[in-house]
Amino acid sequence: MSAELVHARVVDHLKRLRLGTLADRLDATLGEAARVQPTYIDFLDQLLRDEMAAKQRRRIEMGIQIAHFPSVKTLEDFDFKFQPSIDAKLVRELATGRFIASAENALFFGPPGVGKTHLAIALGRAVVEAGHTVLFTTATALLADLVDGQSKGILASRMFFYGKPKLLVVDELGYMLGCSSTANRSCSSSTSSATCRSNARVPISSFSS
Repeated sequence: MSAELVHARVVDHLKRLRLGTLADRLDATLGEAARVQPTYIDFLDQLLRDEMAAKQRRRIEMGIQIAHFPSVKTLEDFDFKFQPSIDAKLVRELATGRFIASAENALFFGPPGVGKTHLAIALGRAVVEAGHTVLFTTATALLADLVDGQSKGILASRMFFYGKPKLLVVDELGYMLGCSSTANRSCSSSTSSATCRSNARVPISSFSS
């Protein structure tokens, strides 16, 4: 059998197995292998690592898209030095997503303009990267959607929608509660129960000059 036919069959099999990255990069990968001459197991290991990395990138991209974050914010972009009131160690612990397994809530509270939304989005993104589903909304949008669902007789489906992701990030909660001096943001883990067992409270003071 000619090399061309074998090549075409391999590409076809890779695509059928949904190994798209391997199929797309097959020629480049084979060329690199011919140059480096790795062992069979090293060659296979590299193929699988490339495919896994590509799938991870696509999963994160899809998760971020589904989460509906209003902007791109990361913990790396947040300057903890100019916000010393924040427990950076606690925030980084929350970023692991381990609090989700124990059905905990995380509440960011403080005056407007001190970075609560930034941290909420950044933690949501970190949780997506950790492998969990996330949904971002504001308290007013959440309430309006639930009221609309109730008026249309589909409240249960709306509740299911907001309860489905592992993490529900609710921004601007303080504004809905009428707290003019404190704009609270809550980031709560979604569970089958409406009540979570414990809370992590992260106070954020005004930015240091």
